Amino acid sequence: MEVVSIIQLVITFVVSFAFTALLMPWLIELCRQKGLYDQPNERKVHHNKIPRLGGLLFAPAMSIGIVAGFLYLGVSVESSQLPVFRLSTMILMAGLFLIYLIGVLDDLLGLSARVKFAVQVAASAFMPLCGLYINNLDGLFGLWEIPFWAGSALTVFACLLIVNSVNLIDGIDGLSSDSRCWRSRPLRPCSGSWAWSPTPWSRWD
Repeated sequence: MEVVSIIQLVITFVVSFAFTALLMPWLIELCRQKGLYDQPNERKVHHNKIPRLGGLLFAPAMSIGIVAGFLYLGVSVESSQLPVFRLSTMILMAGLFLIYLIGVLDDLLGLSARVKFAVQVAASAFMPLCGLYINNLDGLFGLWEIPFWAGSALTVFACLLIVNSVNLIDGIDGLSSDSRCWRSRPLRPCSGSWAWSPTPWSRWD
């Protein structure tokens, strides 16, 4: 099963990469034709106009890669070993899609900060509603296990902090992706504090 999992990850990566590599030139050309550029100013690091829709392919590429990986998994293992997707999983994915959609609409139309913040709060709230929330601070400020309401609020706050921090530096060339990769590494030892804690809402099947 371990070899199958590695192959699945490789297939997911290769398909996502190929999808992006094939469609990115078309997307850049579309930005050129429609004039969809991020113009340089005193807040930017780049000195040339940058296509605004580079992130448009992120969700489709990721989705197609995941589907390809699971198709391989479906023909490689027994049905009893396949992952089970519950309704709570679909709701969590809907929250991710909301964040993606609001980003695309903001690039195309320019949305107000209030609208974007409201959608971010709603999407972040899907995590504790699905049972995925911070339930232990591991001794930070002398606190260990925390109740559901406190963990839910902290989880939503953390999501908002991360999303808006990334959005703040997104206009700086390459820094957003690099920062997410490197700054997420110290969080790995803390991953035990993020727990799937069953709640009445997380039991939707």
